[in-house]
Amino acid sequence: MADLVTQFPKSMTMTDAAIYRLPTPDERVTIRDTRLTQLMLTVGPKSRAWYLIATVQRETRRVKLGRFPILGTEDARKRAVDALRKLYAGEDPRKPREAALTLRKAVDRYLDGRKLRDSSAADCRGVIERHATKWLDKPLSGLTADAIATRYREIGGKSVSMANKLLRNLSAVARHAAIAYGAGDADIVKKARVLLGGIDTLEARSNLIPDHLQAGWFAEVCKLPHDTRRLVLALALTGCRKDELRTATGDAWNGACRVIRIEQTKSGKPHTIPAGAGLTAILNASASERLFTVGEHELRSAYERIGAAIGHPWSPHDLRRGMATAAARLGYGELVIKRLLNHAAQGVTQTHYVKLSVDDLRAPVQAIEDHLLALWGTTVEQLTA
Repeated sequence: MADLVTQFPKSMTMTDAAIYRLPTPDERVTIRDTRLTQLMLTVGPKSRAWYLIATVQRETRRVKLGRFPILGTEDARKRAVDALRKLYAGEDPRKPREAALTLRKAVDRYLDGRKLRDSSAADCRGVIERHATKWLDKPLSGLTADAIATRYREIGGKSVSMANKLLRNLSAVARHAAIAYGAGDADIVKKARVLLGGIDTLEARSNLIPDHLQAGWFAEVCKLPHDTRRLVLALALTGCRKDELRTATGDAWNGACRVIRIEQTKSGKPHTIPAGAGLTAILNASASERLFTVGEHELRSAYERIGAAIGHPWSPHDLRRGMATAAARLGYGELVIKRLLNHAAQGVTQTHYVKLSVDDLRAPVQAIEDHLLALWGTTVEQLTA
């Protein structure tokens, strides 16, 4: 333990890169910034936090500024200077400056800080603005767990997935505002979840289209307009996320190599996946600048209509689960399934040693397609009929 602690300097010129390179100690250590000597970084086994420690009028004051990396080095210095000015002016810098931070401003600052993809940022903002409208211009400090739980039940009566999405995004925004700006309650959504669990937890519907409904599902899909049908079948046969595939450009499909390459993904990493014989026939049937020309509203109407027809609500994400489930049934391991779904690999072996190419995925993709076509009661030739 002592050897590890001695690896830490008592002072250093703070930069984000330098802080990331610091090892994780067994006990908390404190490092002083050489550029602003009153600025300290505490490095512990689980967290790293900025503090201002200054002596003003013979009194040593300690002010917590925020956690790293939510609060970066340059922002920490600016906040430290601002706190010093307040101390010398006889004010208390520990009083939250953002007590009146509204939910709308908190969303803006969260998205600016996270640097999400445009589509992910728009999704987060859209969910909160649509389903938490009455809270947008009110201070976060006035938001209560009971109000959130009540709103969750209201939305959950129509769409449990949308209610859960609201909670996830509210939680992220609230935690960011509390840690970075001292506004509101970081655990407000966690408290709402306790209320929901103690009173009436909403049960989500089945997340997979049952095998005995697959043939009926396919029959209803065949009734859709041409391009909508192509998109729904492509989602089922690739396991891609809905908007990643729906908004892909025409050059995402390479018919000669039978490969789809999606540049804009949730993880920020391009996703390349081969196509089976049936999907190849479907994708070759388009000459559009975009791979698909289906709007969000048109797609939603389609799967709601099919859900009503087969008596089982479903969403495009269920098709992603269906492909993963088919892969597991056919005996393909975790590495293959993660690669098919563009999920991040974990562990040294998966991250640094096992590298599955597109060609490694061709046999699994074709086997999964054959399995799904058998459930649908169709053939490759009938897919484009």
